[in-house]
Amino acid sequence: MIAHLSKRHDRAGFDSGVAEMNIYLRQQARQDAEKGLSRTFVHVADATSATIQGFYALAFALLAFEEIPHEKRLSRYPAPVALLAQLAVDVRFQKQGLGERLLFDALARADEASGRIGCTHWSLTRARKACSASMNATASSARRANVECTSR
Repeated sequence: MIAHLSKRHDRAGFDSGVAEMNIYLRQQARQDAEKGLSRTFVHVADATSATIQGFYALAFALLAFEEIPHEKRLSRYPAPVALLAQLAVDVRFQKQGLGERLLFDALARADEASGRIGCTHWSLTRARKACSASMNATASSARRANVECTSR
């Protein structure tokens, strides 16, 4: 089950094996949500579980004109992008397809929001660095689903 991060979720018990991701979830994710900077979604076993199996943070940003692939340029201005700022899976739950499940949930949520506010591209940032092999595989899957993935 994927839900918004809340106070009841055990952030301290999460360990992705990547310190930067752990620190973000434990210290920054809720603050970013409260400030309206991003939304963090967590994968838990069920509605009563506090154990975070994986998470991602989703935000919107602008992609500089120069960073947009030439064939994807729609105007001479920066393009709105869905930014997958963070994505990590707890070491206890890795290699079970959870990263891909989280990525496709993020794609679905961004697609839904883009219908209301406009969004033409994806940007995968720290998420790609944290789980590069998994993200490369899931980014390939996303491309097959006609989603533009741009890494900065």
